[in-house]
Amino acid sequence: MGGRPLTALSIIGFPARVLPDEILRQILRGGLDKMAEAGVAVIGGHSINDPQVKAGFAVTGLIHPQRIASNAGARPGDRLVLTKPLGTGILSFAAQIGRAPDESLEAAAHAMAT
Repeated sequence: MGGRPLTALSIIGFPARVLPDEILRQILRGGLDKMAEAGVAVIGGHSINDPQVKAGFAVTGLIHPQRIASNAGARPGDRLVLTKPLGTGILSFAAQIGRAPDESLEAAAHAMAT
């Protein structure tokens, strides 16, 4: 949105002793590599034992007050760039409550991994 990221905290939920530790290492390594590529210092983080894998970063940075990019001004005719199919969030929630069809989950997982 126009800012320059500076620091980040890693946040991860992972099913300890259920999935191999190597998977956790690969997730963390991928995130750390991307943060390094962006010039962001990872200064710590938090992890919890969670049955569902979750990984992300809380990022802080700087931005010039007159150079803030906003996504609040969409108008009819503007182009949208969708990075995944609409509905993947709803489908993910449906999976959590056991109401998502397997074939839909497979399609969503493939699209999001791509």
